[in-house]
Amino acid sequence: GRDPDAERALRDGLAHAPKGAGAELQYALGLTYIREKRAADALTPLAAAASLAPGAARYALVYALALEQLGRTAEARAVLEQALARHPDDRELRDAYVALVRPKAGP
Repeated sequence: GRDPDAERALRDGLAHAPKGAGAELQYALGLTYIREKRAADALTPLAAAASLAPGAARYALVYALALEQLGRTAEARAVLEQALARHPDDRELRDAYVALVRPKAGP
């Protein structure tokens, strides 16, 4: 219930993090925005986390899900495809990709 405090603390940490560091802080900030129902604000820190730590499949997954939530399906698909190229055995990435590309059932 103290997301505004968390946001301030994370931004302060990012301001003092060495250049190129802070993937975990970026990811946490993105999650804070998601919890606050601010998906559009979450994109920048989630993209930064995924870029700074390409070995963390979860960062790419959450970034892609945020993109999808905002209706940016083609971008979400590209993020998942890139992440799957690095992590071909990651089940969560595969499941998210299949759900994204599967045609939606109509009424």
